[in-house]
Amino acid sequence: MKLRELLYFVHAPAPKMFAGVEQHRSLGRYGELTIAQWTHPRAQSLQITEKMIDEMRQFVREGDLAVDVGAHCGDSTLAIACAAGVSGEVVALEPNRFIFPILAQNAALTRTHANIAAYPLAALDCSREVEFEYGDPDFMNGGERVAASRFRPKFRQRVQGVNLASLLAEKHGERLARLTFVKTDVEGHDLEVLKSIRSLLERYRPVVKSEVFSHLSAQARRALYEFFVDLGYRVHRYGGDESMLGEAIDLQGMDCSHGFDLLCIPK
Repeated sequence: MKLRELLYFVHAPAPKMFAGVEQHRSLGRYGELTIAQWTHPRAQSLQITEKMIDEMRQFVREGDLAVDVGAHCGDSTLAIACAAGVSGEVVALEPNRFIFPILAQNAALTRTHANIAAYPLAALDCSREVEFEYGDPDFMNGGERVAASRFRPKFRQRVQGVNLASLLAEKHGERLARLTFVKTDVEGHDLEVLKSIRSLLERYRPVVKSEVFSHLSAQARRALYEFFVDLGYRVHRYGGDESMLGEAIDLQGMDCSHGFDLLCIPK
């Protein structure tokens, strides 16, 4: 346990809302983009580059539909949305009420380059409210429904959930034929989200980027891998934002590091 976490047991500070400050990014031949950088002192700098957009355009073209589940401030959303352009759309879900305003701000600021539909929702089996647990009082990251350790301080937040397939059909049904990319980053619940949209994956065959959560068990990692294989996808490591398609991996490769991302390509 970190010293900071130990102090939370003695006195947990009240949660703080941190604003987004406007910053400018040069995108080379794509021009200039204004984004919102979250001012939380431990927030990473949002990166968006010409090379990231070029790389994403291997999988997302102008006019396509993409989905980002667990979008946070928009660190993945921005490149996906710039690749899809203003004629396309990215459906971005982030249930954390301390972070969602920054995602919404990014959606508004980037309208000259992108079309982001941001929702303050979690992707669940059905529309319902659940309680997520976080490891810090500012709800910076996380959102586990089951705490990893009873000795770690917990900060709880009620969030609204929705069935993702139903949301896409109801609000974005006219675009579903152009569904080409899905990204999930939901603290180990990725397989649950993917199962909820299995029919869409089978029908439209989008490329999928999915997190292998660091605390995921060997059994859960196997289940995630077998889900993609059963759907007829090739499973690769995610190579990075400027070199996305990493090496192909087999089942044994799912256990060779603490946590990483997959990039799964339909055959």
